Amino acid sequence: REEFSGYTGSLGAITLASLAKQKGVTLFLTGSVSRAKEIYKLVSVWLEKDSQRIICMLPERESVYDQTAADDELISDRLTALSADSRFGGLIIAPSCVLLERFFDPQKWLKSCFTIKSGDESDRDELIEKLIMLGYKRTNVVEEPATFAVRGSLLDLFPPDSQFPYRLDFFGDDLDSIKKFSIETQRTFEKCDSITVIPVNEYVSTPDELNKLAERIESEVLKLDSRRGALLSRKLEHFLTNPDSIDFKELKPFVEKGYGFLWDYWENCRIIIDEKDQTLLSLEEFRKKLEDQYNQLGDLTPLRQPRHYYHEVNRVIELLEEHKPISYSRFGEREDGIFK
Repeated sequence: REEFSGYTGSLGAITLASLAKQKGVTLFLTGSVSRAKEIYKLVSVWLEKDSQRIICMLPERESVYDQTAADDELISDRLTALSADSRFGGLIIAPSCVLLERFFDPQKWLKSCFTIKSGDESDRDELIEKLIMLGYKRTNVVEEPATFAVRGSLLDLFPPDSQFPYRLDFFGDDLDSIKKFSIETQRTFEKCDSITVIPVNEYVSTPDELNKLAERIESEVLKLDSRRGALLSRKLEHFLTNPDSIDFKELKPFVEKGYGFLWDYWENCRIIIDEKDQTLLSLEEFRKKLEDQYNQLGDLTPLRQPRHYYHEVNRVIELLEEHKPISYSRFGEREDGIFK
């Protein structure tokens, strides 16, 4: 169906909750962050034990020019959304501004995800190398997401898209068991047949690629005035010390822009647009806001123009229409039935 209208209050929430349980990814787009949070809250009530089937994917910050720290839980939710296909899908609710974000090689990111199965033959040293390549930090005890620890035959691992960490027990080159465990007690409580491991950032790069990026940024610093050059140098220093998605997204466009789109992470995803006219208009409003922010900051930001970090609105709308999105509205006459 092309339109879904007249479903207000709990009826709309129940319908979206039903969609969340279906196989595959459904992307529900809203015109604002506040509306995305509202829909997420309403639908979550009706999912109960299936709460992992709904994700609210918000922008890390108001824009790339906003230098406030991003919330760890928000970053984790974004990674969970990107890897949704590996968990058989779900409902992803996102404000339209996320559509404008440029993503770096979604296929490379997806190919770097891998599954570990209990009972399989597995080289633990090779696994450790993979984890380090994907950004996991080795610690003495696993207490936070994106970390792992090795003790004897045990390897503890906390993927950023998981509610609990996992304990992998090896017997030689065989993975004997996989169990969830509690951070507080460090005791295991549930066996698992398999787990999917995803990168801890929204990018995947080799050390050589990161070194080339650093060299390019160092050359760019020399082209800037002293103030902007110093700001860019500090960003590079932070990135080299503690690389994360935000730093990468700020610096990578000095080498090349990201050409990926949000929907590239999911195969055959269904797209629903909340109050379509308003939501598409919000894309234009957000893009204008970015230009205003950049112009107002002047030499207070070393970053590049918005076009290096965000897609053009017309191109996003053009590709969006190719996905044949379904319009969703609280207004109009309701047609009984649900999506097939």
